[in-house]
Amino acid sequence: MSVTTRLIGAIWLSTLIVIAAFAVFQVEAERRALITDLENRAVLVGEGRKEAVEPAVARGSTSGIERLLKKFGRPYRGIAVYDKFASPMVMTPDLALEPPAPLPEVSGAITSGEVAKGFKDIHGKRKFVYVTPIQGEDKPIGALAVFMDTAHLDAAEWELWQYNGIRFLVLALVISLITGVIVRITITRPMSKMATAAGRRAAAEFLEDPPAASRKEMLDGLGVAAEFLGVGMERVDYTKGLPERFRALQRFFERYPEYRERLVFVQLGAPSQTHIKRYRDLQLEVEQTLEAVNRAVGRRTWRPIVYLERHHERRDIWPFYRHADFCMVTALHDGMNLVAKEFVSVRDDDDGVLILSRFTGAARELRDALLVNPYDLDEMAEAIRAAVEMPAEERTLRMTRMRQVVREHNIYWAGLLLSELSRIPAEMAGAA
Repeated sequence: MSVTTRLIGAIWLSTLIVIAAFAVFQVEAERRALITDLENRAVLVGEGRKEAVEPAVARGSTSGIERLLKKFGRPYRGIAVYDKFASPMVMTPDLALEPPAPLPEVSGAITSGEVAKGFKDIHGKRKFVYVTPIQGEDKPIGALAVFMDTAHLDAAEWELWQYNGIRFLVLALVISLITGVIVRITITRPMSKMATAAGRRAAAEFLEDPPAASRKEMLDGLGVAAEFLGVGMERVDYTKGLPERFRALQRFFERYPEYRERLVFVQLGAPSQTHIKRYRDLQLEVEQTLEAVNRAVGRRTWRPIVYLERHHERRDIWPFYRHADFCMVTALHDGMNLVAKEFVSVRDDDDGVLILSRFTGAARELRDALLVNPYDLDEMAEAIRAAVEMPAEERTLRMTRMRQVVREHNIYWAGLLLSELSRIPAEMAGAA
């Protein structure tokens, strides 16, 4: 997903949240206003009719009540008069067609002598009910109920949501267009040029003027002969897992003895912080583990592990990366671990296999490496076997995808941002 798309998406989301929040407040305020208006109209009708029907209710004259209520009935407003037992006496014609069930509000108003009101579902329709008691000389003698239709509340609420939805679309579209233009003019054009330059520099950073040494010349220089070549390149540090790696190589040769005298692993180790006792102890452990492994599975004319302990220039490292059949980056815990990316960047032949600890940052990006747990010797031994036996087509496919990742996630410049912008077509940037 491009940076521009993410930015516009964030703007859309922010606009939607703001407008939705305002819409909720607006709809709620409008609904409260409509309910207040509805209640006021119910009060006016109820209290006004109550005084008119009170004498007729006292006399029990339903005909007199009918005459009084007939002209006040409307499709959106029904009126009913109840006696002191909460039984209906008279209803307006529209309400009488579908008389409501006995309402607790009516009996409550008669018993308490106080107004009762609220929303009720009557025959599947939402109504606002206002019940006022009809007072006799010393106690209520009945009640008058006003039934107000509330359909217009939902209609008004829906209209407000529609209005705010249209407003959101228009506003988001306008802001997106303006943002897109600004991003292309002020960011895309210059950053795309920078990204292109960064990609060129990154491609040449490790490969510039590489040595012409062939694999045979490199092996002859080491005094070894091997059908398969593995390589590791680290400074000697307790996070790099060198003793574990050497033991995993021993486990590999013990499990698959057919690879003895056919595979050599070259470890390039740069001494680190030798003035600290812990590092000196680690260096001793590495050397002792190396000697133990070579003695356990090696032969007089063959050393399974060749350890080159010194500081190495990039020109010295390049042939090992370029000609190795596999590279092991099996740190016990690490940050990004750029060795993995260096190995991939050198392999412009789209060959070679990367065995990578899943505890490195690079493991999140280089998913086509063989990911291992560096504490699991058996798993690492199996990964070495898989690397040397992997078909050429699979090696090429994996390496091609990893090289694409390294090109896009450039460690030398601005990383992910520039790599995404570098995919913007030049003609689009020029047209902005």
